[in-house]
Amino acid sequence: LSSSSAASDVYKRQGPPPVGAPSISLRTTGPSWLEVRSTDGVLLFSGELNGQRNFPLRSGLMIRSGRADLVYLRVNGQPERKLGSVDFLDWATFRPASPAKPGASRQP
Repeated sequence: LSSSSAASDVYKRQGPPPVGAPSISLRTTGPSWLEVRSTDGVLLFSGELNGQRNFPLRSGLMIRSGRADLVYLRVNGQPERKLGSVDFLDWATFRPASPAKPGASRQP
């Protein structure tokens, strides 16, 4: 079982978020390696993303990318913004109340 398959299984077991629940939409403009974890460290996704994927925000998410300059995110339908610059390789942490700016990071 690959890490992204195992992560998908964890994601499926948590079930869909309630309607109207906070979420993050990630979109890439080219292939980019991503790792997405809940703020309590549960791996939700690890692998290459080339397209779009949505994640429930629940208590918070941590996102790390090999090419942050190719990753755009939308938190709760707010305007889309870039995850970071090409040299941003740290974790970006997002919580339901207020999304963190890249650089406000935490290791899982």
